[in-house]
Amino acid sequence: MAGARVRRGRPVKRTENPLGREIHARLEELALSPTDLAERLGSSRTTVWRLMHGRTQVAGRISLRQLCRALQLEGKQRTDFMQLATGHAPSAHTGARHPRTSFMPTHNHLADDAGEALASASDAVGAERADNATRLRRFLAARLRATEQSHARVARQLGVAPSTLSRLLRGDVKRCHAIKLQVLIRVLGLTHAERPAFLELVFRSELFAVVLHAPPTTRFAGLERVLGASLDEVEQEVEALRARRIKGDTTSAFMLAKRRFHQLFDFPQHASVVLQSSELARVKLRVGFEYCEAQAAALRWYERGPYLIRTLDRMQEEVLLHFPFPAQPFASEYAHLLNLRAPLYRHDGAAPDLLSTYSKSIAELTFGIKRVMPHLAEPTLHIELLRNRAHARLLARDVGGWKADLQAATEIARQLRGIEGEVYQALVEYSWGEGYKRLASQPNLLIRQRQQYLQEANSALRAGELVFQHSPLWRGYALLARIAGAQCLVWSDPEQALVRAKELRTEAQTVYPALMVKIDRAAEAARRRLSGAPPDPVLY
Repeated sequence: MAGARVRRGRPVKRTENPLGREIHARLEELALSPTDLAERLGSSRTTVWRLMHGRTQVAGRISLRQLCRALQLEGKQRTDFMQLATGHAPSAHTGARHPRTSFMPTHNHLADDAGEALASASDAVGAERADNATRLRRFLAARLRATEQSHARVARQLGVAPSTLSRLLRGDVKRCHAIKLQVLIRVLGLTHAERPAFLELVFRSELFAVVLHAPPTTRFAGLERVLGASLDEVEQEVEALRARRIKGDTTSAFMLAKRRFHQLFDFPQHASVVLQSSELARVKLRVGFEYCEAQAAALRWYERGPYLIRTLDRMQEEVLLHFPFPAQPFASEYAHLLNLRAPLYRHDGAAPDLLSTYSKSIAELTFGIKRVMPHLAEPTLHIELLRNRAHARLLARDVGGWKADLQAATEIARQLRGIEGEVYQALVEYSWGEGYKRLASQPNLLIRQRQQYLQEANSALRAGELVFQHSPLWRGYALLARIAGAQCLVWSDPEQALVRAKELRTEAQTVYPALMVKIDRAAEAARRRLSGAPPDPVLY
C-alpha cells in the first residue's frame, strides 16, 4: 500500500501474557514493531520481548509513563492499561473494599491527607515529576500510617527490606523497581474507585519502574499443582488468613496455615531451587511466619514452645541458611525469627534445666542485636529484641541487665513518631510492668517491697493497655496486660483476682485461646492464697 509504513524487525508473535497481548494489539494499531518500541523506550529488544511474553516482572529503567507515552496511550486507554499492568482488570465496581480495610481504625486526619493526595492526581497534569513524586510519597506515608503496622511488617508484605521502604518514603529513591504495584495496591487497601486516581499519580510521578503482574509460572508447576494456586495467590491468601486470625477466627486460620506450611515445606525440592529463587523463599517465609502466629494463638500457652521451635527451625534450616549471612535479602526475617524463637526455649520440656534455657535465649537475642541489627534500619524490631532479652535476663536474675535493656528500648521507642511511636512506647511500658510483676512474685519479700513492685507493675501495665485496646492489631497484648494485672491481684486482692480471671477467660476464648491456660493458672494461684497456702511462684 502506497505511503504505508514498513515495520522493521521480526513480526510480532502472539503471547499468552495478558499485558503482552495488549502491547501487541497497540503495536498493530500503530504499525510499529517491537524494535520501534524498544527505541522509543531506550531499552533493548530483548527487554521488550521479555516484557511482552511475561518472562520478566520488572524493567528497572522503564516507568509506566514512558511505556504509555511510547504506545501513545491517553485517557481511559491509559488508565485501563495501567490497571492491567498492575494485575487489576479494569472494573466499574466501586463498592468493594479490600478485606484488610475493615480492620483499619479510622483516623479522620489521615483520611483527609489520603483524599487530598488522590484528588491532586487529576489536577497535577502540568506539574513537575518531583512534585508528583512528593505527593505520592505523602499519600503512601499517610495510608501506611493508617494501617498501624510497623515498617518492618509492611516491608515484608511488599517483599522488600524495611530500609528500602524508608528510603522510598524519604525521597532517597528516584525510581523503585523492587515493589510490585499490584502488591502495593493490596497492602494499601485501595478500592476500585480509588485505583485509577492512584495509578494516575503513579504515572505522573514516574517513581516506580514497570513491575508487571506476575505471569503464571512454569518453574514451580509441580509445587503449584500441589498448592492448587500460584505462589502469588498463596501470598494473597496469607493476608486473608492474617485478617481472619485478627478477627478472632483462630482455629480455622491455624488449620489453613498449617496445611499451606506443610505443602510448601514437605514438597521435595532441592536446596539450590530455593537459593536461586528469592520469590519462592519469600513465600515460604511468609507462610511460615503466619503459621507461627496461628500456632501462638491456637495452641496452649505453656505447651506451644516445642511446636513453634520446630516450625522456626525448619524456616531457618530450609530457607534462611541457604542465603549468605546475614541472610540477605532476608536479614529482617532472620532477626524476626530469632526474636520469636529465643523466648520459647524456657517452655521446651526437653531442656536439661531452666538456667541453660535462659542462657540460650540471651545468647540468641544478643546475636540478633549485635550481629544482624547493624545491617538493618528497623527500630521496632530492635525494640522487640531488647525487651525479650530483658525478660530473659530477669528470669536469670540479672536485674541490672533487665533494666539496661528496657532503658535502651525506651530510648529507641521515644524516637518513633505517630501511631507507631505510641504503640511501641506502650509495648516497652508493658514490658516494664511484666518485669515488676515478676519481681513482686519472689518469695520471702518484705511486704513494703512487694507493694512497691506491684504498684510499679500495675501503673506500667495500665499505661500499655490503654494504648493497645484502641488497635485491633494489638488486641492480644491488651489481653496480656489485663492478665498480668490479674496476676498482680493474686498478691493484693485474691478474691478480685478470681473475678477478673473469669471475665478474662471468656474474652480469651474468642480472641486468643492460647491464653486460657495462663488465666487458669492465675485463678488457681488466687484460690491457693484464699485457702492460706502460698501461691505457686511459677505463674507465668
